[in-house]
Amino acid sequence: MSIRKWLRENSFEYIDDTIAEVEAEFKTNGSKERRNWADVLCGGKDGSPITVAGREFPVLAAAQESRGKPVTPNAIRGEEHEPFPVARVTGRWPKRRKLSRVKTKRITTRKVSRAKHARAS
Repeated sequence: MSIRKWLRENSFEYIDDTIAEVEAEFKTNGSKERRNWADVLCGGKDGSPITVAGREFPVLAAAQESRGKPVTPNAIRGEEHEPFPVARVTGRWPKRRKLSRVKTKRITTRKVSRAKHARAS
């Protein structure tokens, strides 16, 4: 389920309307900016509301819980019929595996020898 649909179903229509306004403004300005609205609804540092395009977005407790952030006192908790949508895993940007210590040691201590090429005269 999308975040915007969740907002509509859980009586946060005014937030969805604000998101629609901001996205329409981006489109009219020719901006291709994209936002992760779940992160915006989680709030900033210390749970402070985030302002996007001159509009301040409230902090939702469900969004903070979904993203693993501590719920702040100023977070709004509504009548939740359904849990907040979790982050989608697309596999588009896989996490890089860390090299083991043995492998990194082997790579850093390896001597690079260059073969000398004789020129034919």
